[in-house]
Order: sequence, then C-alpha cells, then structure tokens
Amino acid sequence: MAEHLRADALARPESERRQKQVRRLQHQVERLSEFLQEEEPKKGRSGKEIQSNVTDNQSAKMPTAHGVIQGYNA
Repeated sequence: MAEHLRADALARPESERRQKQVRRLQHQVERLSEFLQEEEPKKGRSGKEIQSNVTDNQSAKMPTAHGVIQGYNA
C-alpha cells in the first residue's frame, strides 16, 4: 500500500490532464478569434445578428418536418 501511495504522489496525472485541457481551450480561443476577425456578422430576417457556424458559416439552422437541421437553402 505504501508503494502505491508513493507512486501516486510522484505521478501527477491531474496536472497533466489540466495542462492538456488548457492547451485545447487556448487553441479553441485562437480559432474563434480568427473566425471573428475574418467573418462579418450574419443578419437574420428581422435584421438581428444570428448565430454563426464556425465550421461552415454558409450553412444555417433550418426547420424541417423532422426537427431542426444544419443545412443549406438552395
């Protein structure tokens, strides 16, 4: 039991996991910042700004008989 406690004290998986999470979140912030600088806000029918899709800004949420889907208005 003492050997396992020493091994647990030496290994810091929590800090490694936390660092990985911080790097992932920083990458997402950089990606969103680039998107916001490059793209103009999308306006809806009422003239208000609508939510944009970072992956594909040309697509939009569309109501269908089966619910709302992400798609294109051709």
